[in-house]
Amino acid sequence: MPPTPPYSGRVGGVCPGTGPADRPQPDPALEEPMGYAYYTVTRHDGIEIEAGYAVEAVCEQDGCTEQIDRGLDQLCGSEPGAPEDGCGGYFCSRHLYYPDWESEEPQPLNCKPCVENRD
Repeated sequence: MPPTPPYSGRVGGVCPGTGPADRPQPDPALEEPMGYAYYTVTRHDGIEIEAGYAVEAVCEQDGCTEQIDRGLDQLCGSEPGAPEDGCGGYFCSRHLYYPDWESEEPQPLNCKPCVENRD
C-alpha cells in the first residue's frame, strides 16, 4: 500500500471555502427578471396590468377558469397593449385561434371575438 499523501486542504476535490455556500450571493431584492418574464402593459382602455411568462393569471374568456401565465404565447394579438391585430387579452390555448388557417404569412393568435371581427 502506498503511503498516504500529506493533507492538502482539499476535501472531495474541492478546496475549503470555495463551494457554492461560501460564495457571495446576489441580493434578491436587487435582481430583476430577465426578458419577457415580467413587465407592465397599458391596455387600450388605459388600465395598466402586469404581464410576462412569470405572471400567473386566469384565462380571460368568460366562464373559463384555466390557469395561464401572461406570456406572449397566451396573448390575443402580436404586441402587448397594442390592439392593432387583437384585443390584447390573455387566453388559454382552448380560446386562442389562428384567424386564417390557409395563410402562409406569420400571424398572431386571436380570441374568438377578434377572429369573428376580422372577417
